[in-house]
Amino acid sequence: MVDPVTALVRTIKSWSGEGRAQRSEYWWGSFAYGFCLFFILGIVMVPASFMMMGSSSSDADFAMFSLLFVLVLFILYIPLLSQTIRRLHDAGYSGWFIALGLIPYIGGFILFIICVLPSQPHPNKYG
Repeated sequence: MVDPVTALVRTIKSWSGEGRAQRSEYWWGSFAYGFCLFFILGIVMVPASFMMMGSSSSDADFAMFSLLFVLVLFILYIPLLSQTIRRLHDAGYSGWFIALGLIPYIGGFILFIICVLPSQPHPNKYG
């Protein structure tokens, strides 16, 4: 079992979908990562919105700030995707199963179920 801090560090450092991620590593990493993103959103985006509302800042300033924020979120999302691929590998599925998340309504649920499945105890073709 992996502790939350180790899981978050592995998530952030993981830019490769190779290998496997245990259930505890995946869920602790996802939870810690989500908490950090929520914290960043609350600390940065919300106060910036209120500051720009009361000032003479233009809509272009807010749009530029929002675009920068979305770009940072996108870059930070890549390690989370690679961690999900490694979790799929640990459950014995191809990383391409991550595309299930693109299916409206049911795809995310199926992906969730797969990520909850236990790890394969023996080595598989993914590691």
